[in-house]
Order: sequence, then C-alpha cells, then structure tokens
Amino acid sequence: MKKIAILGAGICGLALAHFLHKRFGHEVDCTIFEAKDRPGGWLHTKSNNGALFECGPRSLRQTSPELGLLLKDIGLDKEVIYASQEAKKRYIVSQGKLQALPDSIKSLFCSSVGRKALLALIREPFCAKAAVDDESVASFFYRRIGKKATDTFVSALCAGIYASCPEELSMRSCFSGLWENEQQYGSLVKAGIFSKKSPKIHSFSFREGIGMLPATLAKGLDATVLLNTQVHSVREVGDKVVVEAGGAYQFDHLFSTISPGSFAKMLPKGDPYMPLLAIPTTSLVTVSVAFKEALKVPAGFGFLCPRSEDALLLGIVFDSHLFPSQNGAYNTRLSIMFGGTKCPEMVSYSDEVLMAYVKECLLKYLYISLPPDYYTISVATNAISRYPVGHHKTVNLLQKQKRRLTPLGSGLYGVSVGDSVTSAYNTVQAI
Repeated sequence: MKKIAILGAGICGLALAHFLHKRFGHEVDCTIFEAKDRPGGWLHTKSNNGALFECGPRSLRQTSPELGLLLKDIGLDKEVIYASQEAKKRYIVSQGKLQALPDSIKSLFCSSVGRKALLALIREPFCAKAAVDDESVASFFYRRIGKKATDTFVSALCAGIYASCPEELSMRSCFSGLWENEQQYGSLVKAGIFSKKSPKIHSFSFREGIGMLPATLAKGLDATVLLNTQVHSVREVGDKVVVEAGGAYQFDHLFSTISPGSFAKMLPKGDPYMPLLAIPTTSLVTVSVAFKEALKVPAGFGFLCPRSEDALLLGIVFDSHLFPSQNGAYNTRLSIMFGGTKCPEMVSYSDEVLMAYVKECLLKYLYISLPPDYYTISVATNAISRYPVGHHKTVNLLQKQKRRLTPLGSGLYGVSVGDSVTSAYNTVQAI
C-alpha cells in the first residue's frame, strides 16, 4: 500500500483522491490536509430564506469530459440544473451603459458595440500569424482585431475570467484553444468556418448549489480528510516525504493542489521548485445581494465591465435570471464582482465601504436605488492564478521533474472547475 498525501481539499484535491481510489483501490491510502474547517475551497454555497448564494463561481460549464465522468461517478449528474434560456444574452458596458453583445449577423449592425465587433471580424482574417511561441493576450488581439476592439471586448473577458488585464496574461496558456486555432488555420474567423463544429456549451449548477459538488465528493471519499490542519513544511527525506502539520507524517508521495505560491512557502529554503512556483495570483471580492421585489433587471446572464469604463467593477451576474429555481423568497438576486488587478486592495475594504460601492454601481448601471433585503460578501484572496507569458515552459519543466512532490490544479493547468478535475484525472492516468 502506498501512502499518499494531498495538500488542499478543494475540488482538485478531492477529485484527485477520488480518481486515485477509483484506479488503484486499496493499493493507496490517501490523507488530505485542509487548512479550512470545510472541504471545497472556493466552491461554497450559502442559503437564506430558501435562496442560494455562491461564494465562488456562479455556474459551471460543460467543457470537461472528466468533470462529466466525476459527476456520474458520484451520482451528481441527476442533480444538475441548466441555466435558463434568457441567460444566453450577455452585456458589456460601453460609454457608461449596458449594450448587448452581438449574438447574430443582424445584431452586428444594430449597435455601436456590434459594429465595432463587425469591423474586428472583417480585419481579423488578413492579419499575420504569430512568429513567437507565446505572447500576451493583449499582443495577440491587438495584432488580430486592433486595440479598440481589444480594449472593449478582450479587456472585459479577461476581467470576467481572470480578474486581470490582457497585458498580464499568456495567450497560449489562458486561451489555448484560440492560440491553437491561429497556429492551425492562421485566423480565428477561418477556424470558425473550417474547423469541426464543437457541441454547444451549457452553463449549469445543482439543485442545492455548486457547493453540492465538493460536499458530495468529500462524503463518499475513501480517504482521511484532516480539516483545520495547517501544513507548515514539506520535505523529501530518502524515499519518503515528511509533512509537518502539528506533528510529523510520512508518505510515499505528495500531491499539492493548493496555489503554487503557498506550496513554495512550505518547501525547504533554496528548493529548485521555488522559482517555478512563482506564479502571480489575483484576489477579488464578490457581493451577493437579494431583493424581495422583482426589479427590472435586463434579461440575461449579466454584464462585464472593460477597464476603461470603471476602475473598480469587474461585472455583475444576474443570478435570478441565471437560475430562477434558486431564488427562494427573493425575486431579484445579483452578484457584484470587484477588485482583481483593477483594485487589489479592495479585499481589505470594510463591509460598509464595499456596500457603498455596491449602491453606486447598482444605481449607475441598473438604475436600482433600493437597499437590498439581504447581502453576503465573499473575499477570495489569491484565488485566481494569472499565467504569465511563457507559462507553458514552466509547466513543461515541472512535468520533467522526477520527484516525490507533484504540484497540479488551477495554479498551473487552467482556472475553471473543469480544468481542475481534468488536471486531477490526467495526473492519476500518468502514474
């Protein structure tokens, strides 16, 4: 029997333990170390008056076959609920107001945002392919669609996914599909025309919220989960790994699913992993508000805010339109996202200051002047990795290491829940 240590009981750590036991059965004995008092990491759902409020992602997406496999394994595929039809509509802030993102050929001609997108699409097929092995997201899109379209659409997209700006992100690692399309077809538009059509991707949650995923997974694990257990140091001694966490534990192998920076602090001084794990992270604040009244919020998923439009706001999700079955006693639910690289210090703002900004944003963009009947604030410190240019080289170097310490998860292999599950699955298959 091999004794396995896993750092972190987030979705990646839990999925890793699940797939290890599924493949190796009782040949492995897994112990998961978790500093918090519950499993799940950033995946956590709160409830109030029958309504659900997410502390992490508002929805999941069907982009990972491994996530689908995991849900089937634990029986959670029967609890899936899909986003409403009206949530297909999405908005962006332009000149201080919400404008619908174009979703048809006709809509490209009907608004200033649509016409800007049309001009970008006309230009794109005539741009040269990159001659480098990676570049920033900003550089990629400046070249392909121009600075104005990039500062409008791509800036908002990066804020919504990475809470960051396009200059700080690797195109190859953050938007690998688009990078590969350019490499293969020489154009994103040509790729859209000639590549094999992918199935439609649906947003989904669970009847009792996204927190059902880690809760169900943890409940069925054949592993030891040590909550409220802070790991202070990790070191390799001979053919063993020693973990110091209020006592010394010995293992045959250790997998770290926590942020690379946090893992690096546990290693001995001068460990060769340290420079490879120096991956920057982003923090953000989400304020979820609820109103008993049915307010006139535009039908749709929500809106994103380019950096040129607002110095603090990343975007607002219209939760009551997204999953109306989770509204409970409320008719309007919204999630307001702040911070990121726009304003990193927002994670330290008081509730009073944050709510003052919430009031200002709701009035400015949605014309809502009523105070919420309920609110909850979630602070996610260093929650999202922002992969710098050349990140793929870092990943390649880590994969070549022949050690008893293996880092994986969203810190390295993609920030979505599906990416984390895929990372766990691939790690087990490679053993």
